[in-house]
Amino acid sequence: LAIDYLWNAWHFAAQHHGIYRIYRRLGSDSTSSSDRMEKWLFRSFLLYVIFRTASAAAAPGAIDVWLSRADWVSLMIPGWLVSRELKSLSQGFGGRSLYLISLLSLYVSLLWAVHTHRPDIVLSLATASAWFHASEYLAIIGWHVQRRADSSGERNVLLQWIAPRWGLTLLTYAIVLGSGSLLMDRDVPEMWLLVNVIVAFLHYTYDGMIWKSRRPAGLPSGP
Repeated sequence: LAIDYLWNAWHFAAQHHGIYRIYRRLGSDSTSSSDRMEKWLFRSFLLYVIFRTASAAAAPGAIDVWLSRADWVSLMIPGWLVSRELKSLSQGFGGRSLYLISLLSLYVSLLWAVHTHRPDIVLSLATASAWFHASEYLAIIGWHVQRRADSSGERNVLLQWIAPRWGLTLLTYAIVLGSGSLLMDRDVPEMWLLVNVIVAFLHYTYDGMIWKSRRPAGLPSGP
């Protein structure tokens, strides 16, 4: 479970940054020497918030004082990312800016909830971050499938049907997952946990295949 949590945390951070890179490359931004620094700072902040969220379940101790101080230091990263984005507003406030600000607002809010010991808000924002992740994943897959079909003529009937209906797909997934959780977690919790871990690693595998596969121009080679 610890391995799954670590892998899932990296998966979240890498996907968010990968999608932000897509926005940048589709725009007029050219590759700069700050890309590598942006990559690690962007992901490091998201990872910090995810691990900080996990620490909220632990009993308060001496380390909590140091983490509370680290919270303030970590805010320098989203501050730098947003300020750099605002400098490019002369090119227009597009999807890239909206995506970055909405994503960082969510994670800064989550960090604030952990910092101020608000478990009810932490749970709500953690759920929101999961929905954010799932919805953008389906959206980017739909976009990728359409671009690939347009550029190469490849057709996948099932994916082409699902892609423009990612909202309905996400809702169906949530209903099936919720029903399965209600039934299996009550009667066979060990089996439900095993199914979750297996499906999670299958998801990571498919995700890696998608990001590393050959793709049309404009899509990064991987997070």
